[in-house]
Amino acid sequence: MPEDPVSFLWFIWTLAVGFLVTVAFCMVVYMLAFFTVSAQGLRILCVSAVEFLSGMVIPLPFFPEKILRVMEALPFAYMQNVPLLAYSGDLTGSRLWRAAAMQLFWLAALLLLGRLLWLLARRRIVVQGG
Repeated sequence: MPEDPVSFLWFIWTLAVGFLVTVAFCMVVYMLAFFTVSAQGLRILCVSAVEFLSGMVIPLPFFPEKILRVMEALPFAYMQNVPLLAYSGDLTGSRLWRAAAMQLFWLAALLLLGRLLWLLARRRIVVQGG
C-alpha cells in the first residue's frame, strides 16, 4: 500500500474507473456479438487484444516510445496499467491527472458506443410467439 493516503485514494479511484472501463468494453463486445452467428471468434480476438494491449503479456513501459504512445491512446491501457502505475507511484502529478481524465473519456466513449449498438440491435430483435 502506498505510504501517502492521497496516493492510495488515487489508486482506488483509478482502479474503480478502470474496472468500469473494462465493463463498458465488455458491453461493447457483447453488443457486437449480437450481430454475429457465433461470438466465439469475436471473443477470442477481444480477449487477446485486451491481454496484449493492456500490458498483461508485456508491461507497457517496456515498449518503444512510438508504440507506447499508440497503446496509450487505446482504452486498454486504462483498464489495468494505469491503476498499477498509480499504485507503484510511477504515475504522479499531471501525468496521473491526464491518465484519470483519459479513463473517464474512454468510459464515456465506450458507454456511448454500447448504447448506440444497443439501439441498432433493438431494431433487429424479433419476438416470436406470445
